[in-house]
Amino acid sequence: MPGTLFLIPNTLGPTDAQPGALNHVLPGQVQALTSQLGYFVAENAKTARAFLKLVAIDHPLARPLQEIRIAELNVNTPAAALSALLEPLLAGEDAGLVSEAGVPAAGIAASLGRLFEVDLVTFADAESFDWNTLPQDGRFTILASTSRRRYGDNARKNWRPDLHLALWNPYQALDFDAPALMTYGFAAPALDAVNAWLAGEIEAEGRCPVPGF
Repeated sequence: MPGTLFLIPNTLGPTDAQPGALNHVLPGQVQALTSQLGYFVAENAKTARAFLKLVAIDHPLARPLQEIRIAELNVNTPAAALSALLEPLLAGEDAGLVSEAGVPAAGIAASLGRLFEVDLVTFADAESFDWNTLPQDGRFTILASTSRRRYGDNARKNWRPDLHLALWNPYQALDFDAPALMTYGFAAPALDAVNAWLAGEIEAEGRCPVPGF
């Protein structure tokens, strides 16, 4: 009988390693369940291990961290490797899918919708998304990036946003020949600041504190 796949959200930023560190974002029941799993699929194994260390503060892991298997699933995972990720599940072992997704696209659309009429378009895989499927009617196109990974060849060569909102990884601003606004996060105050800038109420006077810009 196949095992059960549990979707487990990771934190979206640094979290202090202290008792109750995850309680404000993750119910104790979910933390307890997570601590009992021995197999995970995650976008990034390093951040998944860091997450499990936080879980272990209040809910000791059922086995040593070094014995827990973490398989990576991200934009660099070839299609031929997907079946191997499911083998433990099909063999009857429960697993956790650690989600590191950013703010929901609908949340950004709702925020921008306070200023503009928004037609939301989402994509699951940047490497296969066809930019030419977007409406070609002269409307202003904003690309909002909420993941930590840089864009690949397809996006860099073929995407043509009018404005790029780099809401997490500032280096993504280098992936497109387009004006970019960087916020270093997408909490409500950051999105409010984006709207204020777009409305001409404030200036974006910050300076990127990393090399390469």
